[in-house]
Amino acid sequence: MLILEDEETSLDMFVGRTVSPAGVPHIQYTLERKLGVGGMSVVYEARRRSPQGEVPTVVKLMLPRFVQENQQIALTAMSKEAQALQRLNDRIPPTPFVVRFHDVGFLEVFFGGSRLSLPWLSLEFVEGGVFGTTLTERVEQTQQALGHAFNASRALRAIDNICQGMTAVHEVGVIHRDLKPDNILCCGFGDDEIFKITDFGISRSAGMNATFMGFPVGTPGYAAVEQANPNNPLIGPWTDVFALGAIAYYLFAGEDLFLATNLYAAIAAAQSPERRSIRESRLLDPELRSSPWRCDRIDEVIARATAPKPQDRPRSAQELGALFQSCLGESTSSRSLMRKFHESSLHRGPGTNPGNLLGERVWVVRQAPGQIEEVRHVAWNSDGTALVATSEGLAYWTGTTWQRVPLDGYPDLSGLRFVRSLAPNQWLLGGDHATLASFTPRGLGKVIQGNPAMTLTHASGNINDLAVVVASAPHQPPLLFGIASRRWMRQVPLPDAASVNGLEQIDDTTWLVVGRGIDGSGFTLLYEPLQWQLTPVHLPENRAMLACATQPGLGLGVAVGTGGTVAILEDASFKIEPIPERPDLSAVALDQTRTVWASSLGRVYARDLLPGGAWSRVWVDPSWSSPLISLHASPGIVRAMSPDGGILEGIARSR
Repeated sequence: MLILEDEETSLDMFVGRTVSPAGVPHIQYTLERKLGVGGMSVVYEARRRSPQGEVPTVVKLMLPRFVQENQQIALTAMSKEAQALQRLNDRIPPTPFVVRFHDVGFLEVFFGGSRLSLPWLSLEFVEGGVFGTTLTERVEQTQQALGHAFNASRALRAIDNICQGMTAVHEVGVIHRDLKPDNILCCGFGDDEIFKITDFGISRSAGMNATFMGFPVGTPGYAAVEQANPNNPLIGPWTDVFALGAIAYYLFAGEDLFLATNLYAAIAAAQSPERRSIRESRLLDPELRSSPWRCDRIDEVIARATAPKPQDRPRSAQELGALFQSCLGESTSSRSLMRKFHESSLHRGPGTNPGNLLGERVWVVRQAPGQIEEVRHVAWNSDGTALVATSEGLAYWTGTTWQRVPLDGYPDLSGLRFVRSLAPNQWLLGGDHATLASFTPRGLGKVIQGNPAMTLTHASGNINDLAVVVASAPHQPPLLFGIASRRWMRQVPLPDAASVNGLEQIDDTTWLVVGRGIDGSGFTLLYEPLQWQLTPVHLPENRAMLACATQPGLGLGVAVGTGGTVAILEDASFKIEPIPERPDLSAVALDQTRTVWASSLGRVYARDLLPGGAWSRVWVDPSWSSPLISLHASPGIVRAMSPDGGILEGIARSR
C-alpha cells in the first residue's frame, strides 16, 4: 500500500504506478504523466496494456483529501460518470461524439492517518495535436491564427457533433449538467474534425438520485437557472440544451454569453430576458457578420435555447441542432478554412510546420495482428476508431477492441467491398451486385442495387453533390461512374486497366485514380466526371500503383506503388519523388500539415512537403508478416492497419 504524506507530493508519486481494474488482472494501467488537477480529481495520461496490445488512455483519480473529507460524494461522482459512459459503450458502433469509457477500479493508499480507497476510471485519450484538445483551446487558437472565432460551417459542424452526442446521452437516461467549452474535447481538423463530450462527474442518471449535498452544480455562464437547486424536478434534457446554447454563442463570438464571476451571478443574468448578440463581439467571423439576417437567426436560436424557463427552450438537443441547421444550412466542407490556416502564421516555412516532428514519435501496437478476418477496406475517424469492410461483413474498431457490427437488410455481407466515411457517424457501403447503401449507428439506410453482374469497388465524393464510383465485372475493364445529385452519369471505361486500386477526390471536379494496367504496369489518372475526361500521369516503370491520398483543401494529392514509386500532385502539377530504398508501397496518407506517410512491409516512411523536406524511414518492425494496407494521419498522429486487423499508432510526444 502506498503511504502518502501530503497531497501535493503524492500526486507526483502516482506517476509510474500501475493499477488494474477490479477482477480483470490481465489489464494494467501505468500512470505516465500528470495532465491536470481539478477540485475533486487528478488526471493522468496512462498506458493501457492487455494481451492484445497497448492503448494510450486517460486515468481520472479522485484526490486523497477529497475522498477523506467527502467519501460518499467521491463514490457518487465516479459511479455517475462510469455508469453514464458504460451505457453508451453498449451501442455498436458507439457514438464518436462522447469520450469512450474503458475501466474502473480503486487504488489503496494510506493518507492522513486513514486507509483510503481512491476510485479511478479510465477514459479514451483524445489527441488534439497542434490545433488544441479542448474546445476552448481550438477557439482561442483560431482567433490567434485567423483573427476571429469559428466560421459558420465549422461552428455548425461542432454544434451538430455535440448535439448528436447529447442526444445519445439523453437516450440512455443521463443529464450531463456541466457542459462547457472545457468539457468538449477535439481531434482531427478540417473535414475530419470531431468534437467529443467529456466529464460526467456531476451528471444525473436515471435511477440515481444522489446529489451533491444540495449545493448548486454546474459552471457559471453555462448552468441553467434550474441548477440553482440540484434537486429541482424540472432538471432534464432541456437543462443541457441551455448549456448547448451558451456553447453555441462561444463558438460564434469567441467569448462567454453570460459575463459573471460566480454561479449565482450567472444564474441571475440568465433569468433576464435580455441576450447579447453575436454581432457585439469583435471576434465574429467577418463573412458571417456581412449576413445580418443569419446573425439575427442565430441570436434567436441562442436566446430560445437559453430561455430562463425550461418550457420555453427546445425540448431536446436534436431539436436544437435542427434549429441551427435551418438558419445555417448543412455543414459544408472545411477546405477554405484549411487553406486559411496554412496561409496564417502557423505555416511560414521549414521548421514551423506543426507536422515536422518525424523523429519525435512514439510507436505502439494498439492491436496485435491476427485478430480479425480479411480486411478489405477501412474508413478511419480522426479519433482512431474505424469501420471496416471484411470478408465476413462489417467490423468496428473501438480504439481498444474489435466489435462485429450487425447489418440487417444488407443483401450479401460476404460481398461487402468498401466502406467510405461521409461524416464521423455516417458511412457509405458498397460491393457485389452493384450494391450501394448508407449506414449509421441507427441502422442501414436505403439500399440501391444495380446490375447484379457488377461489383462496386471504390467510391469517393458527396453523393448528394458530386461523387465517383468504380465498378468492375468479369472479363470487362473497370468503369468509372459519376453521381451528380444522386443521379448516375454516363459510364467511362478504362480499357487499358486490369484493376483500380485507389480513388480520391482532389477538388470539386477532379479525382485521382490509381491501379494496374493489363500490360502489367501501374497507372495514375486524373478524372473529371463532368467532362468525362481522363488525363494520364507519366510514371517511371512499376508493376502497380496501389494507393492514393489527397487533401482537397490544400490542392494536394499523392499516389504510391511498387518499387518505391511516389507521384506528388502540388500546384496543379505532378512530380516524381521515389523513396530511395525502393520498397513496394501499399498505403499512403496525407495530413493537414503537408506531411506524406507511406507504408510497406514492416515499415513506415514520411516526407514533409514544405521546402527542404526529404523521405525518412520512421518505423521498422521486421516481425510484421503482412504489409500495412491502410493509413490515416492527423496532425500529431498516424495510424495504420494490416490485412488481419493489426493496428499501429505513432504519436508525436512533444504535443
